[in-house]
Amino acid sequence: MKYEVADGRKLNLELHLVSGDTLCVTVRPDASILDVKHAAAAILEPECKPWKLLNGENLLEDSQCVTAVAAGPWQLVLLPDRERLMRDVKAAEADGQYDEMAELMSIIAGLGRELAAEERRLLSAAFAKAVLSRLKRGWIHEMNTDLAVESEAASEQIEEQQERYDEGIQLCRHAADIAGRMLAKGCNDVEARVFYGRMLGNFHRYEAEFMDACRMDVFERGDAVSRAQKAYEDAAKAASDELPADHALRMALGLNFSVFLHDIVGDHNRACRMARALLQDAIAEQGIGWGRVQTDVVGNLADRNLLLRTLSDNLGVWESNLETRFKSIEPFFG
Repeated sequence: MKYEVADGRKLNLELHLVSGDTLCVTVRPDASILDVKHAAAAILEPECKPWKLLNGENLLEDSQCVTAVAAGPWQLVLLPDRERLMRDVKAAEADGQYDEMAELMSIIAGLGRELAAEERRLLSAAFAKAVLSRLKRGWIHEMNTDLAVESEAASEQIEEQQERYDEGIQLCRHAADIAGRMLAKGCNDVEARVFYGRMLGNFHRYEAEFMDACRMDVFERGDAVSRAQKAYEDAAKAASDELPADHALRMALGLNFSVFLHDIVGDHNRACRMARALLQDAIAEQGIGWGRVQTDVVGNLADRNLLLRTLSDNLGVWESNLETRFKSIEPFFG
């Protein structure tokens, strides 16, 4: 950006667009960054809306005074077209491009507007599929490497596996950061609060699973487990206070939480008690409210029945003293 004093009472500012074009705006010396955005909006085409102002790589806050910010190349970032982004997200999902899908959904989540239920589902699904694909490929390579004799090829496999695990941990932390920011902003909708709390717990839990796989420091793993447990507990409290027992989101949260307790924490007794209580409460609730309309994305009858069957199957395995031979069942729900 160039400071150019027009007449002692105004400044001419030069803003660079991603397209390579330059936009010149005039503001008062005491103008804020928000005032600069408004001035730019008055010049731009109606469909082009200012979103962010960057000084190098630093995001400028709306409340900052123009003259208090170091002069330098300022870049004006325009608000992306949300509908176009959503079309790109669904195309990426159809093509199995989950990293691209996650990147697009993180942009949508950062636009400032509260996400709709379907957008929340896509956000969680994008990161979960990107993360779990790395975790599963890592398990396969780990088994192959264990069977292989020591060789240069085996060493390269181990390096590739570690790289996948590192990428997975970073994706988990990014997803958890988004969920945490959504919760910190305050969600008026209880389903949104429970959803983001569940998402926060899930991705800290996946982070712990990656740390198990690559044998990271036990204290770092313990930190991820603690964050996951707190997120699950906070979400479970909100769900039990405000959602019916057979609400699919509450049931999906309970399934995730019980699997976490069984597979990650190793608290088999608490996992069994939780799964049994979820089943009993949901079945009792269905007896008095089977025809109730649910508004959540995973709230249809087929999903609720699948959740009930999954909880029942897990409970049967957990109570059969065969825990060491079976991993918990956990279908993906957005």
